[in-house]
Amino acid sequence: MFSQYELKIQMLFNGNYVFSHYLPLSYLPVWILITTPIIVLLLFFIGYTFLVKRSFVRIINIKEDAVYKDFWRSKKEKKDFFIIFNFTLIFFYIILSNTVLYTGWRHLYFLHIFIIYIGCFAIYLIDLKIKKKIITFFILAIFISINFYQIFKFHPYQNSYFNIMILDSKKKDFEIDYWGLAGAKFINEILSIEKENKLIKIGVASFIPLERSLKILKKDKIKRVEIVGQDYKSADYIFNNNMSEVNKNKNKKYNIPTNFKKINEFAINGFIIYELYKKI
Repeated sequence: MFSQYELKIQMLFNGNYVFSHYLPLSYLPVWILITTPIIVLLLFFIGYTFLVKRSFVRIINIKEDAVYKDFWRSKKEKKDFFIIFNFTLIFFYIILSNTVLYTGWRHLYFLHIFIIYIGCFAIYLIDLKIKKKIITFFILAIFISINFYQIFKFHPYQNSYFNIMILDSKKKDFEIDYWGLAGAKFINEILSIEKENKLIKIGVASFIPLERSLKILKKDKIKRVEIVGQDYKSADYIFNNNMSEVNKNKNKKYNIPTNFKKINEFAINGFIIYELYKKI
């Protein structure tokens, strides 16, 4: 059984706040589509379509007097069938059973193994069709290089990666840095502003335990920082990374007071990782 608090948790998804226990059917498919590299998605759809079609054709053509009357004709085909069957079963079970998920599909990253396998199968199919193997290698090398560039660009915030399918107007409609990885960078930025050796009080306008970011800082820096949560009256600065467990449109818990001014923000590829507010 879930507590009353857990039942009330909401998340920002596609511009709307949704309850974690009552997710829309599009929740999992959308998260996979916008956070998986385009080349991986393309290869997956090619491989998935072929494997589903092959399995369907095999089923409808089973006959007693047929030479081939099974779902597979080799151990490799048998493995392919179980891969596609397990992925499809898990994927649709999660969607239709109203499974509880929090902030994206991080609980289901194991599905990525199936996606990559099916994508690799698509590469095998393409390689069979193209006579000049160098063409296949060249195309794949380009897309892989793009992916490596994206990893370098987002590092160390790869968990905040989104592909080009998400429009610029939608980049504020999803929760980005759930783990609060940018918290340490935020604190270091404040310490670089406040060079005097005094205690700095930091408020948090997000559902993020900023205290854990202190653990990776040096002791002399930790002594200069005090996290005061939503006690904005005593705060000198406020951290906001757009994470919330409540509907910000209705609940004023994380409203930033008017006596604070945004002085900076950290963004990658148009996605705001955090905002920095200072008391004026």
